[in-house]
Amino acid sequence: MLPNLLKRTQGISVISLLSVIYLINSCGSQTDSQGNNSILEQITSPTPFVKSKECLEFLNHPPVANLTYQTFLVPENWDDIASSKFIHVTVIRRPPINPASAFAIPVVFFNGGPGSDSHSSISILGKNKNYDDFDLYFIDQRGTGCSESPPVESDPIKTINRSAFYGASSIIKDAEVIRKTYFKDKPWRIFGQSFGGLIVYKYLMLAPEGVDAAFVHGMSLQSNPRAWTENRLLGLKRVQEEYFKKYPEDKKTITVAKSLINAKQCYQSSIKDFEICGPSIIDSLFSLLPFSNAWGATHKTISELDAVISAKMGPMSFGLFSLGFALKTQFLPQIYKQVTPFIAALGNISSGADIVDICQNAMERLEVRGFNLQDWTLMDCRLLVNMNVTWRRDLKNLTKRDDMVLPQLKTAQNKNNIRLNIYSGAFDSAVPEETFREMSRALPNNTSYTSFPNSGHEGYYSEPKIAEDLKSY
Repeated sequence: MLPNLLKRTQGISVISLLSVIYLINSCGSQTDSQGNNSILEQITSPTPFVKSKECLEFLNHPPVANLTYQTFLVPENWDDIASSKFIHVTVIRRPPINPASAFAIPVVFFNGGPGSDSHSSISILGKNKNYDDFDLYFIDQRGTGCSESPPVESDPIKTINRSAFYGASSIIKDAEVIRKTYFKDKPWRIFGQSFGGLIVYKYLMLAPEGVDAAFVHGMSLQSNPRAWTENRLLGLKRVQEEYFKKYPEDKKTITVAKSLINAKQCYQSSIKDFEICGPSIIDSLFSLLPFSNAWGATHKTISELDAVISAKMGPMSFGLFSLGFALKTQFLPQIYKQVTPFIAALGNISSGADIVDICQNAMERLEVRGFNLQDWTLMDCRLLVNMNVTWRRDLKNLTKRDDMVLPQLKTAQNKNNIRLNIYSGAFDSAVPEETFREMSRALPNNTSYTSFPNSGHEGYYSEPKIAEDLKSY
């Protein structure tokens, strides 16, 4: 029995297919005498399921007081509910800290990833004074956190085929079950960070009736995914140059590290059918740059490499160390291990094409424009191009399920006239300012764009203007 640190509802053991359809179409919220939503205390719960160790730790030691959570049964395949397996999706609520000054419209937050839970965001936003007045809902997107674990088959291709149901479109349909259960026809404000921003854009297309206003930080769209990738690489170059101005010794460390790995040396990881070759393994360090408020920690991590170089390890030993180091940075497992069940979500960027092919094309276009890519210290596309994953071509058709480009969003915005606020940070190397330029020009007057000059991918919690805007419209 879990300690009652997070309040959990008790109830019937099974929700039938008819019950789920009823939840989608008819259920509303219940309120107490003060008008505060209390449905999390009253709605029945579905069949229990095995929670991950990380989930249990979160439930036993919640980072914020007064959290409640509720688990829903939803079809894994929303396109074929009758024959679909049902999976568990969990929503966690942080009620307003100051009920007397509470903002009337609930806010649902979609965290970044894909393949990441909402728990760090709950800790960050739940403790942020700028968000004290909000009724916040955090969904552990299907396959993450306290929702049911993602599909993992012995055959990677079978995993990929099932993973088609774990992208943005399915997450939105899950969210609509939750919204309609709690609030019936009342829309909520949707707020997305990074991959969560893609969910918000897609939400405006698929379920605009559920949206009062939309807010996105750290995610952009362009008409052409290849142009998006090209601009993102240019932004990565600009941001890393700013980093190396602050820590010039790190550039030397990375350059020397790459020189110690032979281009023909390939290293296999524990991930089936996966290996990476040559010095591009060091390019995984790019994943440490987007959060500019953590550059000090990034410098400390790169200093570990310098210490190993000073120990004068042989090239092969250093290459094996670097593989472990890259796995430590979480970039490699996030792309091809953790994210494998969620790779369909990348279709929002890759538009049904192979993401490695898009990277290769963007690099070729930059070279035609006169850039010497060998002089770029870090580049994630170079890492992807030098990965050997025998089944990556099978991802190509999968990504089409959640395809999305800028013209689709523009059409939705013109039709629905929903307020959309978009934000980026000058030091964000993951989704840099360069990728927002077409967007800022193309979208209608119901959309605004703000670039923060002093933050990076962390701006969704460090910039108070976003919380101010959430209340303003």
